Amino acid sequence: MQDQYEREAGNPFLDPQWIDADGMILLTLGTGEETLIERFPRFLDKEFGPERGPSVETEAGQILGWKPGDVWGQQKPTTLARWFEREFFKRHVSQFKRRPIAWHLTSPKGTFQTIVYYHRFDRNHLTLLRARYVREALESLRKQLGEAQTAGADRRALAKVADLEAKIADVQDFDERLRRLLEGRDREARLWCPWKTPDEQPVGWEPDINDGVRVNIAPVQRLGLLAADVLSAKDLKSLLAPEGRS
Repeated sequence: MQDQYEREAGNPFLDPQWIDADGMILLTLGTGEETLIERFPRFLDKEFGPERGPSVETEAGQILGWKPGDVWGQQKPTTLARWFEREFFKRHVSQFKRRPIAWHLTSPKGTFQTIVYYHRFDRNHLTLLRARYVREALESLRKQLGEAQTAGADRRALAKVADLEAKIADVQDFDERLRRLLEGRDREARLWCPWKTPDEQPVGWEPDINDGVRVNIAPVQRLGLLAADVLSAKDLKSLLAPEGRS
């Protein structure tokens, strides 16, 4: 469906109009922002008509659930939510020859996930991601935790409390990694362009689109912020700032 849409419409599947005005679209509930999964049915209705939209979504789940060796019609369908969270970025990375323009950022355990449009993901938008979306996700989880802590002390209630505490820790870990990326103080988090002089190197998250995806995505991958690896270990090493550089 993705390839067919691109051929017929002449647009990438994640056209910026379907991402957001700020170039970020959430996969996570609880941020005050409509998620991609909530928007996607509207996208299908617009492209195929409201009468066909739901059936196209069902068919897409069947197609995306197919695996080599499956007998067509007997495969286990997948949900679009599951596909976007687990498979989309790998497909996108492959299709764009490891130069993705839609970056799937995720917390280590997947509690918080968002897709950002590379050409807009500058310092201001990274700051916005932390200050608005991550903060609101944490506030939502903390509110749920407070409610769970007063709901009782049986096994189920205690398990929910533990689950929410783990999710909060996961999002906090994600936010800390974003902070490191923003500041770029340590080698792992630093942008480094091999053909620029030391004085020309950016300080903190100041990506130069002209440097290319490889240079700009390297610290994002090193910090474990991507849903799937884009660069090889060799590429990552070649794009690591020399020791002693500040």
